[in-house]
Amino acid sequence: MTMRRIACVLAMAVVAACTTYTGPSLSGLDHELQPMERRAFTHQGVTREYFVFVPPELRDEDVAAPVLFHLHGYTSTATGYQAYHGSNYHAQKAGYIAVYPQGSHFFTGTGEMSQQITSWNDLAGNIELENARRHCPDTLQPAPCPPECDSCTRCAWTSCYDDVGFLKEVATRVDEEFNTDPSRRYLLGVSNGAMMALRMGCARSKLFGAVVAVIGQLAPGHGCAPSSDLPLLHVAGGRDNAVRPDGGLGSGYYYESVSDTVNIWADAMDCAAPTPLRHPIANSHALDCSSRQNCRTGNQEVVSCIDPTEGHRFPGQRVTGVPATCVTAEQQASMPAIDLCPAPIGRTYTDWGLDFAWDFLQRYHR
Repeated sequence: MTMRRIACVLAMAVVAACTTYTGPSLSGLDHELQPMERRAFTHQGVTREYFVFVPPELRDEDVAAPVLFHLHGYTSTATGYQAYHGSNYHAQKAGYIAVYPQGSHFFTGTGEMSQQITSWNDLAGNIELENARRHCPDTLQPAPCPPECDSCTRCAWTSCYDDVGFLKEVATRVDEEFNTDPSRRYLLGVSNGAMMALRMGCARSKLFGAVVAVIGQLAPGHGCAPSSDLPLLHVAGGRDNAVRPDGGLGSGYYYESVSDTVNIWADAMDCAAPTPLRHPIANSHALDCSSRQNCRTGNQEVVSCIDPTEGHRFPGQRVTGVPATCVTAEQQASMPAIDLCPAPIGRTYTDWGLDFAWDFLQRYHR
């Protein structure tokens, strides 16, 4: 192991020299990347799909590559998520394989009122616990009930499929087909995808080297701890009125607070009390971050960051003018009723959000 590699496994609070941050965000994208590869298989009697982006330089490498799984949010698509965040550009820059599983989906309404609903079953959103807060107020208009659910309570809104099993199978298939390093398999989710990332981190901890959850916490009473020690970075928007950091009522629902989410996780790992986090990207963008270090397992830590100016959006990660609900050409055949994503050429691209996330993730391995 090189001295640089040794240095980079130190705690995040003191690794400014090891960051992958490369300077200002990119702007004015002037080229498109090679297409992603679509894969599909039958799970619980339903065709499920995922998409894989392998940077060209990794295809000819003999060294197994790290892998980052991305989980989209509610109503988003796998490829629309990628187009909205420009995450393949980051994968090519940083040198890892990116995987985009698709959550279950169905249409609700008719005509101009028709909408595609996509979601992940995080084993929390549809399950109200007896001794926990309600998930929603009595005045809430119920969300569309997914057809695979036998019935939905008034506060339920997510899929009922076995998404834990689906994602585990995707990880297995990616390892079998591509030259991956399973010890450097990572997971990042946004919004409902963040909720699913937390669930996977708790239920299938040994699949991943580290997890990032962005603008998402689990439903009240469902805060969970990893089944084996697993580093976590949680990122929230201080002005998020959909999944509020304080756990209060947002756009119809209650959730666990950020502090409860990270503390339940960190307490299970025997991490020390929180201390302020010093990091060049966090400092440059005025993030309010704390870290619980000195955990039971080596250099592991649990980090919490809030962007005080951001709402319900991945801070620092966006291609302007692209919706997350569109599909790219790779997914058009399986979702023909969904609009195609606009081309990225000439659009402004901001990627310090993934720079920050990847700097955290790549320091760990399973």
